[in-house]
Amino acid sequence: MKVLTLNCNGLRAAIKKGFLEWLEVCDPDIVCLQEVRFEQSKFKGQFAPPEGWHWVQVDAQKKGYSSVAIWSKKEPKAVRTEIGLDWADGEGRAVCMEFDEFDIWSTYFPSGTSGAERQGYKNRFLAFMTDKMAEWEQTGRKTLLCGDVNIAHTALDIFHDKGNAKSSGFLPHERAWVSSLLESGWVDVFRKHNPEVECYSWWSNRRKSTREKNVGWRIDYHFATQNLAELSRSSEIVDRGIFLSDHTGVLAEYAIEF
Repeated sequence: MKVLTLNCNGLRAAIKKGFLEWLEVCDPDIVCLQEVRFEQSKFKGQFAPPEGWHWVQVDAQKKGYSSVAIWSKKEPKAVRTEIGLDWADGEGRAVCMEFDEFDIWSTYFPSGTSGAERQGYKNRFLAFMTDKMAEWEQTGRKTLLCGDVNIAHTALDIFHDKGNAKSSGFLPHERAWVSSLLESGWVDVFRKHNPEVECYSWWSNRRKSTREKNVGWRIDYHFATQNLAELSRSSEIVDRGIFLSDHTGVLAEYAIEF
């Protein structure tokens, strides 16, 4: 089973840039999308999901904002469109598909880069997810959380680590949140298979040269419970030479029949 996560920075724009063709090349079985920013009612014609795919999406109450989705080649046995935090559900930040062997979430963690107010929302979301992910792990059910977490964990995950020591996304307490998550038993699947690789999944659009010079951050993850991570076989950050978004996809393969 191949799982791909991508913050598409607007699905309509990504499709115009070749998202569907890129999807064929990557050939995943499940796709987790963030920042879809495209109402479900408009999935028609060239913007429709490929024939045969099953999908679920949660739109933000604010039009053109946030929104997450999961596309799957296999029909799920159930879907969940709420994570249990009212304001985050209203912003379209989490959606889940349930299968016989595992659950998979597509999540879009808040960013704190716009100021103290949004950083406060981000901090509250991290606190909520600490308890929620502990709850999932305690069930013993295989669970995969994919998405844009908006945190670079270590110096390997950011080009300018010292220069960003006080930047949202690399703040000490944010990095400690990831460390605590991993210490509790969750696994960063990409890092499991690439322990010393410095590689990024996002580049700022504020300066066009950042991608050319690879001045990036790794803020997109597959976080798996231990019993699922043990079934992971590989993980890579995929580019394929097509720039669909300010992010690129993170792909992982799991030894699960799908």
